[in-house]
Amino acid sequence: MAPKKLRIDFSENTIAKILTTIISPYVIAFLAIILLYELLIPHSFEDAIRWFGVSFGGYAVSIAILFFAIKIKYANNWDITTREKRPLIFSFLLIPMILICVLSRYWGYDMASTYMTAFTIGFGISIIVTLFWKISIHAYSAAIFTIILMDINRSPWTIILIILPILTGWSRIVLKKHTVAQVIGGILLVAWLYIFWLIVNYDITQGL
Repeated sequence: MAPKKLRIDFSENTIAKILTTIISPYVIAFLAIILLYELLIPHSFEDAIRWFGVSFGGYAVSIAILFFAIKIKYANNWDITTREKRPLIFSFLLIPMILICVLSRYWGYDMASTYMTAFTIGFGISIIVTLFWKISIHAYSAAIFTIILMDINRSPWTIILIILPILTGWSRIVLKKHTVAQVIGGILLVAWLYIFWLIVNYDITQGL
């Protein structure tokens, strides 16, 4: 009996599942903590303990909040696909983000605090929008990852990474997690992060 040939599934649905898993808010938040440390935090033992203690502590609290919401059946899954449930859960998730912003500024990590403030403002806007309309948070997570990577590696080719939120949005549409309009809403929210990145990295007043 001939051995079965290994077949790799390149279907649209499979690719979408891989994308939406890799670029999920949980994975991106974890990576962002590490990348922000590499980019913006002094690499002393004390600073590492402070940053990772607070940021991973906030991450653990956020996961615990989501787990509890699912356990008591307030949220139906980890994506919180029911729009009406998002505002309350997202509001709880906003608290650790604000704490990281405040403590980063207090410890003198000014640029890390600036970045976290931008991320927090965008997430806060998403909470307000979610009161009326469901938008894609996956696209927002992809944008956070993109601008940090662009700052770590300033090579011209990194500009291609701005397509990442669009690819992520495409994956959510294919998997029927969001409509086209909801993905466009998420990508419009992404524009806030790219505008922030341009302001931080370029002197827009030059020549005036």
